[in-house]
Amino acid sequence: MKLKRHISVIAGLLIAQIAFADTGDAVSGITGFLGRLHPMILHLPIGAILLVFFLDVAGRVKKTYPKEIVRKGLAFSSFFAILAAVFGYFLSLEGGYEEKTLNLHLYTGILTALLITVLFLMSLSESSAVKRSFFPCFVLTLIAITVAGHYGSVLTHGSDFLTEHLQSKPEPDKVATVDSLHYFNDIVYPILDNKCISCHNPEKKKGDLSLKTMSEILKGGENGKVISAGDSKESMLVNVLHLPLEDDHHMPPKGKKQVTEEEAYLLSYWIDHGADFNNKVVAYQKNDTINKLLEAYVVEEEVEPEEADLADIRELMDNGFRVQKIVADKSFLSVKYLSKKIDKNAMRLLENVAEQVKELDLGGSDFNDDLGTYLEAFKNVRFLKLDNTLITDKVLVHLEEISKLKILNLHNTEVSEKGLSLLLEKLQPEKVYVWNTKMDDKALAMIAKSSNVELISGVFEGFNEDATLNPPEFNSNKSVFLDTVQVKLSSQVRNVQFYYTTDGSDPDSDSEPMPETLLIKEPLIFKAKAFKNDWLPSPVVTREYFKVKYVVEDFQLEKEPNKKYPGSGKLFDLVEGTTSFSDGKWAGFEGDDMVAEITLGEAKELENITISCLEDVSSWIFFPKSISVYTKDENGNYTKLSEQETSRRGDIMEDKKQRFTLNFPKTAIKNLKIVVNNYGKLPKWHDGAGSDAWLFIDEVLIW
Repeated sequence: MKLKRHISVIAGLLIAQIAFADTGDAVSGITGFLGRLHPMILHLPIGAILLVFFLDVAGRVKKTYPKEIVRKGLAFSSFFAILAAVFGYFLSLEGGYEEKTLNLHLYTGILTALLITVLFLMSLSESSAVKRSFFPCFVLTLIAITVAGHYGSVLTHGSDFLTEHLQSKPEPDKVATVDSLHYFNDIVYPILDNKCISCHNPEKKKGDLSLKTMSEILKGGENGKVISAGDSKESMLVNVLHLPLEDDHHMPPKGKKQVTEEEAYLLSYWIDHGADFNNKVVAYQKNDTINKLLEAYVVEEEVEPEEADLADIRELMDNGFRVQKIVADKSFLSVKYLSKKIDKNAMRLLENVAEQVKELDLGGSDFNDDLGTYLEAFKNVRFLKLDNTLITDKVLVHLEEISKLKILNLHNTEVSEKGLSLLLEKLQPEKVYVWNTKMDDKALAMIAKSSNVELISGVFEGFNEDATLNPPEFNSNKSVFLDTVQVKLSSQVRNVQFYYTTDGSDPDSDSEPMPETLLIKEPLIFKAKAFKNDWLPSPVVTREYFKVKYVVEDFQLEKEPNKKYPGSGKLFDLVEGTTSFSDGKWAGFEGDDMVAEITLGEAKELENITISCLEDVSSWIFFPKSISVYTKDENGNYTKLSEQETSRRGDIMEDKKQRFTLNFPKTAIKNLKIVVNNYGKLPKWHDGAGSDAWLFIDEVLIW
């Protein structure tokens, strides 16, 4: 009885399919609804049949064949395979598909449903011959599923869907200027290909429309022509883009990747100017808007300069610059000035690598109008930070020829609307940061309206990006003290309120308000944050205040620091350096260990030694390999008190300071020896592989 019922259901569904195939009626009502269920239903038999195949193979291998599970799985697969075939036929009635591909998909789908049904019927048989034929038939069924699925993907995604990523794509032609662009090939077709052609191609002609070739575009679809040369308002290709998203005729359909306003403008512009398939952009009359939009389609061939001279880079680093490669095997550089005072000598040194500099950060320095002329040499700069400097409009004149500039930061400078407006007439960067300048709300709004440049202000209505306060600045870098230390905070923005904590937690507006001067008497972790109405709070600044018990006065080094970074007294002066090795507060050892013999006079009880070190991998500065502490008795014999090894993994390029603390049982000590072992030779992955590493130490602390 079960077999008869199953056969009856199958027969009924197949007869229904044949009956519908003969009618040729247009799809509507329940038929159309069921057709749209085809993409969902078809995954059920596919998943089920693959699971059954796995169970079949596993059962044969393990000699424990799950006969009943296989039979029920095939019954499930058979039912939904036939259902998917019927619903697929209903969907095909909507039209818009290439007939040959559609038929191949339809008939291989029906064949798949029949084969799965045959498999189910074979699973009911006890015949030895049927059992021997079962597995080959199963393999044949999987092949049929694969073929049917392939033609289904061709219908929905195009003939190259399966092999698209296996094919080597030709490199885009290098187009150096807007005028060299071919308007249809380089602009219009990529938009259509990305947003429209997946549903409007020779294999899948929704609305009987294909946008794959010129002839097909001009032919139009079932509703007539889609472009009216010279009038985009009468062109269906453009009109459907502007319909409400919920409208059934809006294209692309809801849920698909939409055409942007900029792309719609470019399509309209092409149609309004004759919808020519052969002209280049140079043939069109252009305006500032179209010029800006077309720049996004320019594919420039970036000419990479020769590598900068290593001696020039080292000299820059010695004079307060941080220099890093943007990409390890490329010559372009990212340069940041780390100190406050900058002069013509520093800029002359920077000019030596002007051709290689792609990112330049002079923010926070004393860079001023007198130094502006040096910027003219940096033709390859894409990212330029001049924020928090002393510049005015005079400097902007020197930026007019930096045609590749993409991002310009003018925050907290004396630049006015007049200077910026004149610059934007000659230069069109993507973004300009302009908050806290001399420009008022009205001026910024006018500039934003008249240019295609994104002005990031956070000051006037119409911009969604609120300005973020800079971190509070300490009045002094002193963080190591013997008795007490005073802390003051400041900000470059007026009327800012600071809040702080000393328990290690991050401060908020409910924390203690910062007094004008805070007196610190004990070691602690100080954290502060700046707040102001209509501004986003600043990042948290953290400083660990370190109280020592003894100040070293009598010491001797086995080897003095390198003459480029001299001053053994820096190791014990309680003045810590910044993350800039050239700030004058670091003692540098090239390839050498730091070995210090310290005499404390009378015996003093000690239990901790801390060494403060710097790592700046791009500048060849590495943390020490190990640190050891010894005490020396009256007979000159050394006893090791503590040792610590450091470890590094990979090519981590972060610049950072770190204190290495060695603990040992409280010991009365008169004479002390400290050994800080240099990293040694630079590793293989480093640009300077095989050369001596630098060891930088600013403080040796005893407590």
